[in-house]
Amino acid sequence: MIQVMAERLEGYPFFPMKSDFEDGFTKVFNPSDGKNYTLNKSASGILHYCDGLHSISEIRDRISKATGIEADEVYHKLQSILTEIYDKGLIWIKEDRLEKQPVSPPITCYWDLSTLCNLSCKHCAVEGGDVKTDELDTKECLNVVNQLASLGELSLVLSGGEPLLRKDFFEIARYAKFRGMDLQLATNATVLDARKAREIKRLDMSVQVSLDGSNPEIHDAFRGKKGAFKAALRGISFLRKERVPFTIGFVVNKSNMHDMEAAAQLAVQLGAENFRVISYVSYGRGKSFQELEPTPQEFKWIAEKIVEMKKSLEIPVTEAEFEFCLKPGMGSDITDDQHFGCGGALGSFSITANGDVLPCSFFEGIRCENVREYPLAWIWENSPLFNYFRDLKSKDIKGSCKNCQWFLQCNGSCPAANFAYGKMLRPHVHCWIAEENK
Repeated sequence: MIQVMAERLEGYPFFPMKSDFEDGFTKVFNPSDGKNYTLNKSASGILHYCDGLHSISEIRDRISKATGIEADEVYHKLQSILTEIYDKGLIWIKEDRLEKQPVSPPITCYWDLSTLCNLSCKHCAVEGGDVKTDELDTKECLNVVNQLASLGELSLVLSGGEPLLRKDFFEIARYAKFRGMDLQLATNATVLDARKAREIKRLDMSVQVSLDGSNPEIHDAFRGKKGAFKAALRGISFLRKERVPFTIGFVVNKSNMHDMEAAAQLAVQLGAENFRVISYVSYGRGKSFQELEPTPQEFKWIAEKIVEMKKSLEIPVTEAEFEFCLKPGMGSDITDDQHFGCGGALGSFSITANGDVLPCSFFEGIRCENVREYPLAWIWENSPLFNYFRDLKSKDIKGSCKNCQWFLQCNGSCPAANFAYGKMLRPHVHCWIAEENK
């Protein structure tokens, strides 16, 4: 226990949460556990220095100088407070000082146009349903499109909620196409009709349709509405009639993992070009159904099943999370400066329905910039949050990853799944190798 505590108290803490300061106390909402915290004056004073630029020793010295309290006494109290807020997932700690990293223009933007949705899917990160009162209006969305176009050649993925429920969806999509963007649509397909399918075809838009089972019982239960499966198949029929290319997106979880192969066969019958397996992450509404998230050993079974499916399925299947671990790795010759994480903030980013700009939509709710306050180009280049993700390195991960023969292939994989558990810089919660090496 002492060793773990000592490890936590080395490095450079970073406070990424939204907070309100009032009468010396700080109120913090942690989106990873959905809880509100009130931090006392001592903790509030420490948070001021948790910007990734001050080491814990430097924070100790600054507080000691400001208060006149001996450094050793400050350090003991600092250790206690930081350990408590670290255990709650309110701060992240890097090994080295945060440094500004150069970055190329983004490749992909994932834009959740609205939280409005006609389903109530158990995994939904944005908790789609009712529309939020502060969502970007049409004029603001068109302005965002202009800013996206200024970033260079970009693939724009329009999602939600159910994006087709926005009355101005095609106005926004047409303008994005006019500005030269490659368009993709993520939809549950239940509100697709002949007119919408024709417009999608005219925009040369590729589509991902959510289908989480080979039958109504499985799909409807997961999507939270009876009749969703039938409506989705009807929507797909309109896409097929217009010869719009589409992928089936399958969110694998405990309720449907044994139906995965049957769902893939259905995707072939429906004329899908690809079958995409998406890992369940317990975030947003997904946190309320955490029991659906597969265990690491179940993810291993899923990966093995996908390898088997690829041998006979007539369409491509995306690689499962950690599927490469079923083959020999590239070795454990890992430098301390090997990048940790996915492509979020490096080649892609997300925009929420209210204009928050994030490395990934699974981090919705943390402190970030908004398009109403900052230009997109400035955010991409200068956001402290984005730079934090770009500066994460293998040395920042606590645990067994540093000696893993597959790290050079996974780079620690998706940080969002860990964030959902308040364990950002730990071995991945879905990784069976990490579980076996505990």
